Amino acid sequence: MVNLSKYKDFIEKGIVYLATSDTKCKPNLVCVMGCKLVAKDIICATDNMMDKTRKNIKRNKQIALVCGKGQKWYQFKGTVAYHATGKWFKFVKELPFNKQYDPQAAVLVKVKEVYDLWEGERLS
Repeated sequence: MVNLSKYKDFIEKGIVYLATSDTKCKPNLVCVMGCKLVAKDIICATDNMMDKTRKNIKRNKQIALVCGKGQKWYQFKGTVAYHATGKWFKFVKELPFNKQYDPQAAVLVKVKEVYDLWEGERLS
């Protein structure tokens, strides 16, 4: 199991770039803010304005995220679950960051691989 604890500040305090692709492998990239590390290997983002991303997530569960600052940049690869109802949706609706938006869903990413983009190596 991946432990993302040491990346928490990058995940929660910065911008996270979220990459998906459709069934024809056409890529899509969005930036999201207000992400939360909700378990050692799970990142929670909010769908506030994810049209193409939402469609891609529903068809293709593979996802990649990038976050960092300065000379420290990391890529996380894993699978995604989309929650438009239930406890995770309630969780994102109550986040202070989302008060200015109309959240559509919680996007939970179970991270399976971590890469150091500056050094070009796999960390887990």
